[in-house]
Parts: sequence; structure tokens; C-alpha cells
Amino acid sequence: PWALATFLDWQGYWHELATTQQSALAAAQRLGDRAGQALAHRFLGRAHIRLGAYGDAATHLAETIDLGRQLGDSALQAKAHLGLTHAFERQHRSRDALGHAEHALRLYRVAGDRLGEAGALNAVGWYHAQLGDYQKGLGYCEQALALFRELGNPPGESATLDSLGYAHHHLGQHAEAIACYQQAIDAHGDDAGDRRDLASALIHFGDAHQAATNPDAARRAWQQALAILDDLHHPDADQVRSRLARSTQSARQVL
Repeated sequence: PWALATFLDWQGYWHELATTQQSALAAAQRLGDRAGQALAHRFLGRAHIRLGAYGDAATHLAETIDLGRQLGDSALQAKAHLGLTHAFERQHRSRDALGHAEHALRLYRVAGDRLGEAGALNAVGWYHAQLGDYQKGLGYCEQALALFRELGNPPGESATLDSLGYAHHHLGQHAEAIACYQQAIDAHGDDAGDRRDLASALIHFGDAHQAATNPDAARRAWQQALAILDDLHHPDADQVRSRLARSTQSARQVL
């Protein structure tokens, strides 16, 4: 199950992710393997977030944090706190998400985990931007981007460029936003990466083009995002359809 987890998550097989991790959890419990239990709980938390079961996700991630404390594993606790940020974000609770991101950042620094620190820096920056403090968001995300590039981590680099694009967009810096989103999309490379993250970057890329009065480019980006989300059976597909419908209607009115 551990070997399958990232593939199942990134490719959108979230029911299968939950099923395999439930098997892993049962096996680890039979063996009395606390580290194995913690890992299974963490991946179960991720699966439930993807499936919209936020209460179940919080329960599994709390178990991960508790096991991490028992094991003296700061990085494991940090990963669970970052997992909770996604659950809170999906519930439009950005202030709570920021608190967990800051906690994760402190824990990663205690653990000396530089890759984890980069991810937490990006998360702190992203939630500051979500709360309207775009300049502070840029500061944290620029630190994250430099660290991801130093460590040679394209997925982290892509996620951080998406965050930077969001902050630039909401500061009215559309050219900078478009450039960041294009780099984020390019960093994904092929279809082997996290397809949900690629769709998110494409949505934001379209939003930035729309704000820069490039409606054709916006529609192309949204259509690419919609194809991915429909393939994943992701609920965010409806939001992209709404964007495309509004854009098409505006184009017809102009004609």
C-alpha cells in the first residue's frame, strides 16, 4: 500500500487509496507497528480529504500526530499538520489552515527536514495570500521556491510557482502571474505527476489570462483543466464549467 499511495493519489484513484491504506492499517495494528500505523493513518487522511470526508480525515490525521509524538518523530507530525491544512482549506477555513501550516513549519525545522520546510513555507505563504496578505505570501513563497530549486524538487517548485502566481494575480501584476503559472505548468512535465495540482495551475492560469483581457487563452487553459478534472471525477469540474460558460456568453455578446 505504501508503494501504491502516491500513484493512486496523483492519478485520482482515491477510493482505491482508502481501501489499500485501510488494509495497511489493519496489518500494522496486528503487528503492533506504530510507524506503519502512522503512515497508513496519514494516507487515509489524504484519501478522505480528496473524497470530501473531512471529519474522517481529521480523525486519521489526529491519530498520525499522536503516534508521531509517541515515536518522537517531528517530521511525521508536521506532515499530518500539513494534511490538516488541506482539510481546512476545502472547508473555507483559511485561518485554521494557516495555524497548522505554521505549526508544520516549526516542526520541520526541529526535525532538520529541509524539503518539508520548503513545503511548509509554501503553505504558510499560500494561506497568507488566501487571507488577503499577498505581500507576506510572496515573501514566504519566494523562500520556498529558492529552497525547492536548491533541493532539485520539480513538484514542490511547481506548487510554489502556482502560489506565487496567485499572489501576483491578486496584486494586479498579471504579467508576473501568467509567467509563474506557465512555469508551474511546465514543471509538471508529463502526466505522471499530481494531475489535480496541474488542473489547479491551469485554472489559475486561465484566471490570470482573463484578468489580463486574454479571453481566448483563458478558455484554452480552462478547457485543459476541465478535461483533467472530468477524468478524475473531481467536483471542482463544475466551477470550471461555470467559468467557460460565462466566458463563452461574454464572447457572444461582443459579437
